Amino acid sequence: MLHNVLEPLIQKEHDYVKLTVQGYDVVEKREYPSSKDLENIDCVCISGSFVEDAYKDAPWISRLCGFMVYLHDRHPRIRLIGICFGLQILARAFGARVEANDLGWEIGSTELTLTEEGKKILGTPGNPEEKLRIQQVHSDHVTTVPEDFELLASSEKCRIQAIAKYYKDRDTGKDCESPGYRHGLQKPPKPYCDIHILACQGHPEWGQEVIDPLVDEFLKEGKIDKDLAKAAKDNTKKDDDAEKFARAMLRMLGIALESTFEAKGMSSERSD
Repeated sequence: MLHNVLEPLIQKEHDYVKLTVQGYDVVEKREYPSSKDLENIDCVCISGSFVEDAYKDAPWISRLCGFMVYLHDRHPRIRLIGICFGLQILARAFGARVEANDLGWEIGSTELTLTEEGKKILGTPGNPEEKLRIQQVHSDHVTTVPEDFELLASSEKCRIQAIAKYYKDRDTGKDCESPGYRHGLQKPPKPYCDIHILACQGHPEWGQEVIDPLVDEFLKEGKIDKDLAKAAKDNTKKDDDAEKFARAMLRMLGIALESTFEAKGMSSERSD
């Protein structure tokens, strides 16, 4: 589903760039990218999951957290993206706490308030928004921002809705030149090219057609009551800014619209 969101956006302006997505089953099969795979991978993304809560001490979760730190330290060229459960895993891997949210479920299109840093990354280049909406399905949350990460967005029920980590020199802790990309496009302006990790609690890849059946299932299983189910379905009908979140991910991966460079006052010429 993430591929189906990102690929059309790429083709609008960069039809010579091809997005390839390879899935790995880290739960049942304990599949991970091989050393050879990692040589050709630009990004590793952790998707949402209903298998187990991110704060549980299941072996597959512990291994996944460890793999995130390994990629960060040993393969810094590879950018990391987390979606929902993926945000929680990345936050936990880098020292934050994840737990059940006392305020309960967030389901459907939810309004987020962007921080100043969030406006730079998630907002429209040159004309950033104060608030954005994104579809949600979660009852757990991250309670603290991991060290060296930036808080990008918050909602009424969930303070940590999006986080990012910039490239830093491991010895000095200062900003450093970010690794290049394997494609031939011009490096986007800062801060986009300097993002090492980007994660959001919401689902830019999900819409009403995905969430409403989940709501029905949650109601049947007794996870939510009828009132919450009705409110959730009302929320899924509301507009969201999925494309803006997807564009932020693409800018992080070096796939930027020409308007991004113009907003930063840079040349829009690309390399060969």
